[in-house]
Amino acid sequence: MKEKQFTKLEQAGIIVAIIVIATFIYLRFLGDSIEKRQRRIERNWIQLTNEIKDLKAKTGNRNFQNSIQRLKRKATRVKKELNGMEIYLADGEEVGAIANEIVRVASECRLRIEKFSPIVELGSSSNEKKGSHERKHYRILLKGKFGCLVKFIEKIDQLPKLIIVENIDVLRIENEKFIKADINVVI
Repeated sequence: MKEKQFTKLEQAGIIVAIIVIATFIYLRFLGDSIEKRQRRIERNWIQLTNEIKDLKAKTGNRNFQNSIQRLKRKATRVKKELNGMEIYLADGEEVGAIANEIVRVASECRLRIEKFSPIVELGSSSNEKKGSHERKHYRILLKGKFGCLVKFIEKIDQLPKLIIVENIDVLRIENEKFIKADINVVI
């Protein structure tokens, strides 16, 4: 039985698919871990605050006073950790600047932006509240070479604020050397 040899185009397609899937998985799990950690810290902060209030209500015993002091120290430590995580989230004023920076990075990577718009779902806005920060969702349609897209993803990952790439759809354009990418991001 004769084995089928893949053509160069089929080999390139397989390599591109593997790279896109690997990039998506990497970005998906990296972004999720930071948000999950922030939510865990916020839950710990609320739980500790509630425990302190409960212990204050039962105060009178010296053991309770020691417990309250210990919980206050722990709450202060958790709050510092939470504040440390919040520096990665863009404030409302910074979202526009980060969006402009994404546009600049796309042009620097030689990608043409066909669309850059907020995602608005029926019955809601494009915003999501994460703690004290409002997160904005955007849809970006890009056209260019695949290598330029990979470079673009790497560069926005290095921006000073957290940008989560929620979805990437890549489509090869027939009879052209370019691809189209549909990317959903959260700033």
